[in-house]
Amino acid sequence: MLAVHVCYAKIFSLGIFRIVQYLFIIPEIKAKLMDTDKFFSYILPTVSVILICVFLTNPNITGFIVLNQTKILKAEIKIILDADGFIPEGSVVTVSLNNENSSMNIEEFISKSGEYNYIYGTLSDINYTGYGYSGSGTYIVDLSEFNINRKLASGNYTLVTRIIYNSTIISEGKKDIVIW
Repeated sequence: MLAVHVCYAKIFSLGIFRIVQYLFIIPEIKAKLMDTDKFFSYILPTVSVILICVFLTNPNITGFIVLNQTKILKAEIKIILDADGFIPEGSVVTVSLNNENSSMNIEEFISKSGEYNYIYGTLSDINYTGYGYSGSGTYIVDLSEFNINRKLASGNYTLVTRIIYNSTIISEGKKDIVIW
């Protein structure tokens, strides 16, 4: 029992010693307090300037920086033919995006997309009789195959695809695109 009281007395006396040290401010602690005064003399004006900037500029949820990002459009151009569909040889596939145009011959377009039926046929809408591409199927080519700028800023765009033969539009498709 005596040993327990002695240990308790030592712990208690150390605690009182610490309290006395802080009450009388030992020179080491006083020096540290003076260093923090210098620290606060720099921090206070800096924080004040930042707060004034925040209140004067009224930042939105994004903060001070608004980044205008561009995104690369990834799309496929599709030509879908039904069983009696026919595209004349020498036609051109034209793609328009953001006031830019790019064209590709129908022969190149169809050869990049895979299998095709090359036949002698008629397209009565434009009074054409000759060779061309026919048969039910879907011909797909990636937009990157066309020489067109696909880097777009946020906004609304329209992708227009046309099949043209001798300055006559055979078919036209439009797709609205929204970039966030």
